Amino acid sequence: MIGQPNERTELVDPVTLVLLIAAAAAAWWIYRTRGRRRAPDLPEAANYLTPKPLSDSFRVEGWDGFSGMQMALAVELSEGCAFPLLQAGTEPPASRTQTFSTAEVEQTHLTLRLYAGLTEEVHRLKLAQRVSIGPIPQTGEAIREVEVTLSVDESGRISVTAQYGGNGSALTCSVLESDLDIIPIGRQPRTGDRG
Repeated sequence: MIGQPNERTELVDPVTLVLLIAAAAAAWWIYRTRGRRRAPDLPEAANYLTPKPLSDSFRVEGWDGFSGMQMALAVELSEGCAFPLLQAGTEPPASRTQTFSTAEVEQTHLTLRLYAGLTEEVHRLKLAQRVSIGPIPQTGEAIREVEVTLSVDESGRISVTAQYGGNGSALTCSVLESDLDIIPIGRQPRTGDRG
């Protein structure tokens, strides 16, 4: 018969079709916004960070775009999200100390991924260094604080130092991977210069 579905043809229920479209749209939205999450929305223990007042801006307010560090240095807090420790436009020498912590009793090292750039989306940043910190003393507790200092000297060279929060002893910082050792430093044009 013409116009009648045969035994092999199955019609899709309109409700099922709407649910499939909604699920596809939700999956697309999650994929597109995954890298745009900001650190304040993350749980307090995300990637071992103990929150301190941090600016989520990757640029110093009022930065002219010429002077100071030409890129921010940020730490990856979770997959796809980085948070600036030193902002673009900061005049070197500069340093920032941030407290991180372990999450497991057996954990002996922290691994930090440092990125350089001007956005919080990790996929648009350049991996500067991957640093292993430790060994961290075992105390039988899961949460042990480590104070990490990120520094940039006058020439733009990046360095990382750390100390154990329990007794202040220095910890070894080993650079596992380094794609950027020096941050470009800009100099403000002098008043009489013309470009």
